[in-house]
Amino acid sequence: MPIVLIYGVCGEGATTRASWAGNGETWADWRPEGAGTLSLHKVIIEDMATAMRNDQQNSNADERKAVETFKFLMAITLAHEMVHFFIGFLAGSTIPCTPPSITGARLRHNHTDDSGNEIGESGYAWEKCAFGGKVVAIEDVNHPLGGRQAGVLVLKKGNDTGRLIRHDWEQDSIEKKAILPRPTIDFKRLTRQNLASRTPMNVVRKMALDAGLRRRGA
Repeated sequence: MPIVLIYGVCGEGATTRASWAGNGETWADWRPEGAGTLSLHKVIIEDMATAMRNDQQNSNADERKAVETFKFLMAITLAHEMVHFFIGFLAGSTIPCTPPSITGARLRHNHTDDSGNEIGESGYAWEKCAFGGKVVAIEDVNHPLGGRQAGVLVLKKGNDTGRLIRHDWEQDSIEKKAILPRPTIDFKRLTRQNLASRTPMNVVRKMALDAGLRRRGA
């Protein structure tokens, strides 16, 4: 499947499913390269590459930690988007869409199409099964990397509460090359007010782009 790096992604990544069945094809005829297009936020990839380069040149702990968080976040992003491709594999085309019952939090993640039909969110359904909530990156206003930071990862619940994800858990998952089951304890709980006062990193990046602080391009 084509992988595209663009600035215009709402979150970390996005999937455009392609229709592959309709003329009598069976699942045996499916080919991965025809599944659709995977888009990744170009700023995240650029910032991760910059942090890797800076750490290699200067052995900087802040840059290294950012790389580890970027890797963990993008591993989840890729898995999330692969679930959408799997739904496309099962459906055979862009229609039917994901059933509304397959979602992480129906009122928060589902949306309606042009005909008013409710569409589910299979990627967030996977995150809920794997982690118990949605993994989001929020801004640390005191971070030395400023807008280049990966952010602080939070396991967010559907009711707007969440828990901070420990960085050592991210490290363990990266080193073992597998996302580990979430610990049942020792995730600092954030209240709804705590989360409301923190800006998601996707909003921080969009504000920087809108202000012209980063170059635009495909």
